[in-house]
Amino acid sequence: MRDKFIFDQVFNIISRYLIKLIFISLIFIFILIELVIFGNQFVLIINDSLQYGINTKDLLLLLSFNMIRDTPLILSLSLFLAIIIVINRLYKNSEAVVMNSIGVGDKKTILMIQPLVITIAIISLVLTTIVIPWTKYEKSTILNKIENSSESLFIKPAEFKKFKNSNITLYAEEVVNDEKFKNQNLKDIFIKLNNDNELILISAQKAVKYVNPFDDIYMRFENGSRYVLPLDDANNSDESVEILNFDTYDLEVANKKLQESTSQYKWKSTIDLLMSDDLKEIAELQWRISQPLSIIILAILGVMLGKNYSRKSKNLSLIAGLILFGLYYNSLLISKSILEQEKISSIIGIWWTHLLMILLIFIIYFYKNKMFRFSFN
Repeated sequence: MRDKFIFDQVFNIISRYLIKLIFISLIFIFILIELVIFGNQFVLIINDSLQYGINTKDLLLLLSFNMIRDTPLILSLSLFLAIIIVINRLYKNSEAVVMNSIGVGDKKTILMIQPLVITIAIISLVLTTIVIPWTKYEKSTILNKIENSSESLFIKPAEFKKFKNSNITLYAEEVVNDEKFKNQNLKDIFIKLNNDNELILISAQKAVKYVNPFDDIYMRFENGSRYVLPLDDANNSDESVEILNFDTYDLEVANKKLQESTSQYKWKSTIDLLMSDDLKEIAELQWRISQPLSIIILAILGVMLGKNYSRKSKNLSLIAGLILFGLYYNSLLISKSILEQEKISSIIGIWWTHLLMILLIFIIYFYKNKMFRFSFN
């Protein structure tokens, strides 16, 4: 009884020591990766800002949303590498030899770091199921607003302009901007508008592009004609063409509302995804669960790799870890894409990738403990 009490005390001391070392390494690696990704994201968004005129507030929001989106992945990689580095360091300082001598093997090492791993996994689960879907919706709203406003700012003379969220193509021979660049006066305008069953052509001597109080963008044409050509007219005769001559004619070219998107499932609530039978939404749900689950799997794999390669080469364990992490993460992405394309059953879904990694952990564990050997006769 006394020996068990002493061992439990030693176990708790070593556990706190391990968690402290791993947490410090985790924070360092996390900040380093975040800074690299932040720099990359900052450059990309600054380029978009210069091209489309994104204001500072939206710029900072987009940058924040992108950083939040990448946080679960960075947490997973940071913890994985931190575990490998710490275990290597323990072997280098002979501390791990002492731990092994008192019976602290792979299983007990995993149990020791369990509180930290579970905490990180819960943080990741909250991010993937609640926070990130919300940020994706907000990001889509901002991008939609930017697309509409950028189109209003960058109509150039003597260039064809296609509005992204509509089937409208515009050409103006001359463009004059007002002082605030909100309204524009155009001369000698031509517009092509594709509908489902008809082609609409508009020509006018003048037009004013203006933004209404709801931030919807309109074109007001003056002294022109509107031609409607049925696309299903086999004869394509002149009699089938409708011609309307007008003094003024208003046309909406972009609106503030969020456009219907095939990726709307990405910001659906997790509860809604649980009730869905759509494979794209099932793939999104499995992806959200997979990220925190991968943290637990990678933590166990990190212990195995750190101890397995510790006496051989520190760099070898890190290289092996990075390769396996890359294969694991890319396999998850491929599985998600295949499931979205309905080429695989939702029962198999993304789960096969996790099962494969768990199988690899068992193989490493059994081989390391010499529970089986490969022999060639």
